[in-house]
Amino acid sequence: MRSSERPTVRATSSVCLGRPWICRLVLLALCSAPAPIVCVPKGSIYDDCKKTTDRSGSKTTVSPDRGHLSPEERCNLDGGVFPHPTECQVFYNCSVRYTPEIPRFFEQHLVECPYPQLFNTETKQCDHFENVKCGTRTEFKNGCQYKSNMCGSKRDGINVHPVKLWSPFYVVCYKERTVKEDRCQVDENGRTQLFHPEKNECVSLDMIPRAHGGIMPECGTKVDGFYLDDFGRCDRYVHCQGGKYIGTIKCAVGEAFDVHKQICVS
Repeated sequence: MRSSERPTVRATSSVCLGRPWICRLVLLALCSAPAPIVCVPKGSIYDDCKKTTDRSGSKTTVSPDRGHLSPEERCNLDGGVFPHPTECQVFYNCSVRYTPEIPRFFEQHLVECPYPQLFNTETKQCDHFENVKCGTRTEFKNGCQYKSNMCGSKRDGINVHPVKLWSPFYVVCYKERTVKEDRCQVDENGRTQLFHPEKNECVSLDMIPRAHGGIMPECGTKVDGFYLDDFGRCDRYVHCQGGKYIGTIKCAVGEAFDVHKQICVS
């Protein structure tokens, strides 16, 4: 071939016949075309084929697999929000931290969506259940199975709050469903009442052990009988029996308790 001649390219298309420079342009275009998207192993640049070859054109970069780490370790390492491994209605939010001063029912960083919502791993938010793909995570369809339902296997009516023990708070149950969370009213003297988990009712502070914020008299080492009020109130006395506090009895108006006579006197 002489140097003055242009090289020719055989092609099946008539566009190249007699126009070899067009074939060069065609070949150049083919050679510069972008390479096809290739799926790579999980933990590399992309997670799987769906996230790299779908028609949306999005290419999501994912974090390495953290399945072997505890939620606390994942929060310390990466932070953010991530799903619970087995339940679809709960997730971990590393910005949510329960302290010892705050009574809690869930494990650290765990948050539950309100029924019937589920956690959407794509939006990282609670979403309508029809918009969520749970995959291998369990999808609870009964609201009674949600962790925030505090009435599972409990009788109808008022019941102890499973988180806020020895507090003014209690829950109202109906057919094993939490229908209301309420609090005790003040007593006739305007004093705070707390919900007693053993008596299953609101009681005055006199009936709440001191270890739980009450002012219940100590009767553990006392013999059966009547005793002066621990707080110096002369118009009432304490009844102890069997090492237990039975109650505080108030004298009639104008009377005071006589510890020697064991009665109220004027």
